[in-house]
Amino acid sequence: MRYIKFEINNFKGIENVKIDMNKIDSKIYTLVGLNESGKTTILEAISLLWDAVPKSSHHNFIPKSRKHNFTDSITITATVELTDDDKDKINNYLIENLDFKEVKPFANTFFIKKNFDFVDSKNTENGRIWSVKLNGLKKRAKTVKNYNDKTDEWQNLVKFIEQNILPKIIYYPNFLFDIPSYIQIYPVPEDKNESTFYDMLQDILDSMDPSMNIQKHIVKRIKDNSSGDKESLKATINRMSGKVTSLVLGTWDEVMKGKGKEIVFDYDIEKDAHQYKDENNQDIIEDKYFIKIDLKDGSETYPISERSLGFRWFFSFLLFTELRKHRSKDPGETIFLLDEPASNLHSTAQKRLLHTFDKIVEENSKLIYTTHSHYLINPKHLESAYVVKNSALDYGDDMNFEAAKTQIEGYPYKQFVANYPSQKDYFQPILDILEYQPGLLEKIPNIIILEGKCDFYAFHYLNDNYVKKPYKAHLYPGNGAGQNDSIIELYLAWGKDFKILLDSDERGQREKLRYIEKYGRIIETKIFTYQDIESNWIDYKIENIFSEQDVDQIMKLIKPKYKDFSKDLFHRELQNLSAQKQKINLEKKTLDNFMKIFDFLLTE
Repeated sequence: MRYIKFEINNFKGIENVKIDMNKIDSKIYTLVGLNESGKTTILEAISLLWDAVPKSSHHNFIPKSRKHNFTDSITITATVELTDDDKDKINNYLIENLDFKEVKPFANTFFIKKNFDFVDSKNTENGRIWSVKLNGLKKRAKTVKNYNDKTDEWQNLVKFIEQNILPKIIYYPNFLFDIPSYIQIYPVPEDKNESTFYDMLQDILDSMDPSMNIQKHIVKRIKDNSSGDKESLKATINRMSGKVTSLVLGTWDEVMKGKGKEIVFDYDIEKDAHQYKDENNQDIIEDKYFIKIDLKDGSETYPISERSLGFRWFFSFLLFTELRKHRSKDPGETIFLLDEPASNLHSTAQKRLLHTFDKIVEENSKLIYTTHSHYLINPKHLESAYVVKNSALDYGDDMNFEAAKTQIEGYPYKQFVANYPSQKDYFQPILDILEYQPGLLEKIPNIIILEGKCDFYAFHYLNDNYVKKPYKAHLYPGNGAGQNDSIIELYLAWGKDFKILLDSDERGQREKLRYIEKYGRIIETKIFTYQDIESNWIDYKIENIFSEQDVDQIMKLIKPKYKDFSKDLFHRELQNLSAQKQKINLEKKTLDNFMKIFDFLLTE
C-alpha cells in the first residue's frame, strides 16, 4: 500500500493545499519556499493523520485570521492505493477471522480523512473517516450484505488495515536528539524517549538480519553467560558496531571529507538496579542491562553527545531514516517528513547530502522535506518539487512584514512558474543551483560571454543534450547587453581569451559599438551579434534561433493552452529541461542554427 495524495483544508494558514504523488513517478518531494512561507505547516498537517494531540490543543489548528469566530471543519485527507497483495491479505483476514465466505472486490484506492469540527472557535467533534466499503457473504448467510462503519465487521477490518497494511508516516521536526551514552535494553523501557532509542537498536538488528531481536540475541546471552553465549554476544555487538560505523562514518566521510574513525558498541550491567514485585507479591531484584555507544578516535573514546552539533545531527539522521526503513513490522511504503534537514551543515555538505536522500528511498520509502536552501534542491527532482508561498505577505516590504498574516499556498513547480512568472523570489533558489558556478571563473582558460541567463541555459541545454561530441565551450551568463564591462576588464587584465555574443536588435548593435569604442580594436574580433554569424538574422534574440515549431512545443510543455508567446515562460521551461536533462524532439533547423553559432564562436 502507498499514499498517493494528501489534501489539507483550513489548517492554520492553509486554506487548501494538495500534494499529489500519483502524477509524478518520484520518491523524493521537495517543499521549497522562503521563511514563514508555510512549509512546516504542511508537514505538521500530514503528520496529524496519525499523531495523537490533546483536545485542549486543537484550537491551535484554527487559522489565525479566523480565531475570533471559527465555525467550520479542519480536515487532512490521505488517499491510499492498494496493491494486489494488500487485497489478498484483506480477503484472507475476512475469511479466516471474520467468518466471511465471499467478499466483493475492493476498490484500488480509498481515502482516510481526519477532521476537527469547531463551532464559535470551540472544538466540538473530532474523528477519522475511512471510505472503505465492505460487501460480502458470511458463511451461514444467504445474501450478500453491505457492512457500514457501525458494524463490528467493518470496524475490525479498518483496525486490521491500520495495524497491518497502512504505511507509517514519520515526522522529524529535527534530528537534534540528546543521544544517550547508555541505552537501556532490560527491562524494556516504558519511557517514550528511552523506547525511541531501544527501537533504534532493534532497527540496527533488523538491517543485519530481520529474524534477530534484542531480547533473544543480546539480553538472553548476557543472562546465560556461557562461553558460547559470550562469543555469540561479542559477534553480534561487533556486527552492530561495524554496521553503524559503515553507515554513519562512511557517509560522514563522504559528505564532510573527514577522516574516518569508529563507532563502538558494548554492553554494560548495573547490578541490582531493577526492583519490582512478581505475581505473588514477592520482591524481585534484578540487574539492568544497557548498550553503550561511543565514538573511538585512535586510543580515545568519546560519547556521541560530546561531538559537534553537525555530527550529532548526522548520526541521528541516518539512524532514524536509513535504518528505520528496515523495521520489519512496518508495512507498505513508509513516508519520512523532514523539516529543514541539514540546516546546521555547511553548504558543501548540504550539496553532498542530496545523494544520501536518494539512498534512503532506494527501498520501500518516500521522502518529503522542506528547505529554503538552494544547496538542498536537486535539479532531477524539480518535477516533484512544490513551491510554497504565503500570499498574505509581501516579502519585498520589510517595513510592513507581519509573519502572523497567513494564506499558505502550494503549487507544483511547473504550475507555479507558469502562473507567477514575475515572483522570482520564490523560485530563484531552484534556478541558482543549475550548473553555473561563478567561483570557478579563474580556472577557465576562455569563455563565451552571453547576454544573460536565458542565453546561457539555451546553449547549455543544446550542447549537453543534442551534440554528439559536445563543444568544449565555457559559457558565461552575462548581465545584459550593456552590463559586461567588469568581466571584460577582468579577462583583459588576465590576458585570457573571450568572445561576446549579443542579440542583433538595436540594443545589441549599439552596445557592440560601445564596447569597441571603450576598449579599442583589441576586442573588435571578440564581439559579435547574431547578424555577424548569419546575415539574414536581423533583429534576432535567442528564442529566434529555435524554429517556430520548437518554440510552440516548448511553450506547450509549461502552458498547454497558451495563446501569446511569453519570453519568461519559454526560458523557464528551457531551464527546467536543462535541469532534468530531458530531451525533446527538436527540428533539424534548430540544431543546425545552434551548431552554426558554436562553430563560428569556437573557430580560432
